[in-house]
Amino acid sequence: MSPRALLTLMVAAAAYAQDPVADAQRAEQLRLAERALQRVTVEVERLVDMRMRHDLGLIAELDEDVVRVEGETGTREMDRMRGVLAELMARNAVLAGEHDAARRLYAERRAAAGAAPQRAGAGDYLSVPAVGA
Repeated sequence: MSPRALLTLMVAAAAYAQDPVADAQRAEQLRLAERALQRVTVEVERLVDMRMRHDLGLIAELDEDVVRVEGETGTREMDRMRGVLAELMARNAVLAGEHDAARRLYAERRAAAGAAPQRAGAGDYLSVPAVGA
């Protein structure tokens, strides 16, 4: 190989290695890959934590970290979502009240049914007259 071709090849390799555009693109790709890995890691940890709390019976109501928003949101979108959340929480409160009322009614009726045979005494039975009396 001639010295001129070798020098041209070395300059091209040095230019490629020092190309700021290519370095910036590689750095941006690396940064995006690290962000994606971080998001996936956080999501996996969140799901494992939710599963463990569910198995232990610790999720009794709507947790703040259960509700998650994908992507960026603006002020209008946040206001709309807050309205939807308030409506869902109001529905949830109504349903919880109905559930509590039904449970109280069930407990009252169960207690009344259990107490009814205990209230009956010997004098409450109907006496049948004997034949020929």
